[in-house]
Amino acid sequence: MNESPADFLVEISKQRQRTFWGRQPESYKRWQLIAAAGNLLIEAQYVQSELGRASTVSEMVERYTETDHPWCEFDTAQRQVFHNFVNTKIEEGRIAYFLVDAVRYEMGCELWRALSSEGEANISGAIASVPTITEIGMASLLPEAENGVEIVDAGGGKLALKVGEEVLGNRAQRMEFLKREA
Repeated sequence: MNESPADFLVEISKQRQRTFWGRQPESYKRWQLIAAAGNLLIEAQYVQSELGRASTVSEMVERYTETDHPWCEFDTAQRQVFHNFVNTKIEEGRIAYFLVDAVRYEMGCELWRALSSEGEANISGAIASVPTITEIGMASLLPEAENGVEIVDAGGGKLALKVGEEVLGNRAQRMEFLKREA
């Protein structure tokens, strides 16, 4: 992929995080968010430019998984929810992180509005991880998922997500992992 102005701007935001003022908590979070959003936009732009080159489902699957710059990088760029939004707040004190399965965004907005009257509340949308089943989607929102995940056979015809070395196939495993890693 050729360097575009967006690549340059993302690099600037990463450099700003390393400056004195960029390391201040509020500034750092803003530059980090700009870099993450920029990476997501770059990957989306790349996938969009490639879509016309794949005319069959098998070609799309191949481009998603087996090229030098696979389309799955787009999914990786958006799988940073915990890292970007929760991890940065933990040091500041108590935080509530809602992992809600199968909630539509407009339902999340209702919850956000209700919580906003009680104190600081933020809402951010995320693109679901594929396949969009609970075991995969919920685990992809946990700490360390941004460093790489693997879909594994959990037995009995079920799938699980492996985060690091840990297989997370059910709610109890996900909650235990969250308690340890957060």
